[in-house]
Amino acid sequence: LRMLNDFVEVEALQEPITHEVIKRYHAVIVTDNRIPLAILEEWDSFAAAHDICFVLAFVNGLFSFIFSHFGDRDGEAPQCYAIIDR
Repeated sequence: LRMLNDFVEVEALQEPITHEVIKRYHAVIVTDNRIPLAILEEWDSFAAAHDICFVLAFVNGLFSFIFSHFGDRDGEAPQCYAIIDR
């Protein structure tokens, strides 16, 4: 991300992720696909409750997955898209 914008601070955390750690940031990006879904859902809910953006991104071989939660905007329904090459 820093390559896209020099003004963005990026940290790769080595410490355990807690609610106190999440509250230090404006956005949290998770790329570790070994974290249990229940923990990811907890982090996402906590981030949303504190107006913190949450992004989950995985690459597994030929397939990738991105989930982004930037807060509820005027009650918008969640949207899901598949990107395919035909």
